[in-house]
Amino acid sequence: MKKGFTLIELLAVIVILALIALITIPAVLRITENAKISSYRRSIDLYGRAINTAVMAYKSDMVEKKQTIDVSFENVIPYVDYEGYDITCTSKIYSDDTVLLTKCSIENDIVYAEKGKGFGSENYYYYTNSKKRIKALLYVEAVNNAIKGKDVGTICEVTSEGNIRCNNQTIEIMGELGNPKSGTLYIENNQVTSYSNLKFEDEKAQTQQEVAQVVDEQQINTNPNNDNNNNQNNNDNNQNNNENNNNQNNNNNTNNQTNLTNTTDNYIGYYADVDGDGNVDGVIYADLAHPSRTGASWKSNSYSYEAEDDLKEYTVSETNSPITTFGTNKIITLKPGSTGNSRFYVMALNDFREGAYQDKYYYWYKNAYEKMPSTVKDTSTDFGTGYDNTGKMIRIWNNNGNEEGWTTGATQYEYDIWGKIQEKYQEGWYIPSKGEWAAFADYLANRLENPLTTSNYKTIYGLSSWYWSSSQYYAFSAWYIHFYYGNVSSCTVGSTTYVRLGVTF
Repeated sequence: MKKGFTLIELLAVIVILALIALITIPAVLRITENAKISSYRRSIDLYGRAINTAVMAYKSDMVEKKQTIDVSFENVIPYVDYEGYDITCTSKIYSDDTVLLTKCSIENDIVYAEKGKGFGSENYYYYTNSKKRIKALLYVEAVNNAIKGKDVGTICEVTSEGNIRCNNQTIEIMGELGNPKSGTLYIENNQVTSYSNLKFEDEKAQTQQEVAQVVDEQQINTNPNNDNNNNQNNNDNNQNNNENNNNQNNNNNTNNQTNLTNTTDNYIGYYADVDGDGNVDGVIYADLAHPSRTGASWKSNSYSYEAEDDLKEYTVSETNSPITTFGTNKIITLKPGSTGNSRFYVMALNDFREGAYQDKYYYWYKNAYEKMPSTVKDTSTDFGTGYDNTGKMIRIWNNNGNEEGWTTGATQYEYDIWGKIQEKYQEGWYIPSKGEWAAFADYLANRLENPLTTSNYKTIYGLSSWYWSSSQYYAFSAWYIHFYYGNVSSCTVGSTTYVRLGVTF
């Protein structure tokens, strides 16, 4: 009589169990992840409904007390009665009591609510989920395991094979969900502290965010009185938003939007509503659907960029913006849920002055004077590098200049620009590179009406005399643009200069 299992039978059972595990475990993980995401979506939906209820409770209370009703988020939030996940939201309440939830995150986890658009009494917002972020975090974990005990320096580049290149040596990385094909990792104390532009083969990374996110186009209506998510009344698009940076009425900014599908027209000079909140954020000075006017620009400072394909989708207003600083023109907005490469470079309408020295100036990096590498290695003067330049300089400043090639003593100073713009950088804004400033000046100098001169830069365009770029020049200086003299030159990092931010979308 045969007793027990033979070795072959036992191996066969093990193989079968392994195959079952390979099939079921990913499915179980997906079910778990989807359940968590659905739970979080419901939590954000309930939070939005709670704010709507709070608006009514607040107004009722004010009427009863015979007090003035000011429906702002700050006034309404004490009336919010909600128990759920730890939600952090930036929220807006418009004059028609529309509630718009923006930048919501839950317990620093994997689900985010991105900026949406409120329509009349309805509010829709879009969700992003975890696929790219999970891949990135698992890859970082694999890198940390691979570099243990190795001297890899402070910066590693991802190779096309998914490995990393540090200090002229290649380190093999074994990721669990497929490694990225390009990107940059920043290392401190032999651990990855941050990363940028991790691009995976099956999904495109967003160019403005360190962590690219995949848009899930499910829409949720936070209005408890109307559950029909598809019934959008375009007549309600006309909103009165009093939060415009220029204190102008934007009632017509988002009215009658049409899809922008034309890649043959050049939209330089149009205004941009970058975040889709109904406000004009800046003016478009470069359109990557077209090749550049390569060559000399503002007083012989050159720049160039290549045309892009696989571009994001946009909408354009039927009516002009009430803002005329850079001329009269229509407004372009990113189509919600659109993916692909960013098409437009945008310059802000106003100088950045939050926490400025004497309310208008900033140092580039005061204590870095003669402390930076004389051979510039951390920044670039090229068009299209402003965002990366800014990210690198923020990291270096946060690290008090303790970087390879730097001299000890480049400590933080209160009015250094890198300490002031970090929140804006997380939103995608950055200090333009030397090449980007040249392109912006070139756009103004080639206008048919009111071309830029050294005498009208302030009266016509509201520009200050000079601005920092994010491009280092030498061990003690950085590039800046000087509208008063009409050139791009260098200035010591211990000097003070104005700052204006740019963004791509």
